[in-house]
Amino acid sequence: HDIHERGLLAPDCVVVPRSSSTLLAPTDVLKRSTMETLIHRLGHCGDATITPRTRYSARRFPPSALLAKPQALEFLDFQKGPELFQQRNLEFRTSREGFLDGVHMHLHVDLDDSN
Repeated sequence: HDIHERGLLAPDCVVVPRSSSTLLAPTDVLKRSTMETLIHRLGHCGDATITPRTRYSARRFPPSALLAKPQALEFLDFQKGPELFQQRNLEFRTSREGFLDGVHMHLHVDLDDSN
């Protein structure tokens, strides 16, 4: 059960973070630098290839690799009480030419409704 339903919050309580969203966007083929390839090899037993249907952690993912604007897969509003069951249909319209090579997933956290 949600902490709102159980009455565990004071009426004037401010929840931090206020909300979070999991966002998805289609991606183009990544053009990795030599350094990025070496770092990938270091963490993958010397293998330089990116394997299909595999989840990777990507720090500082380049926005230029996105083929369309990210869309919310889920949205959790902690201040009002999150909808625990959500259903979405996402439709992406590419903003440029490219080769659909994957899907980028990232988290957006709204700390105080002003960022």
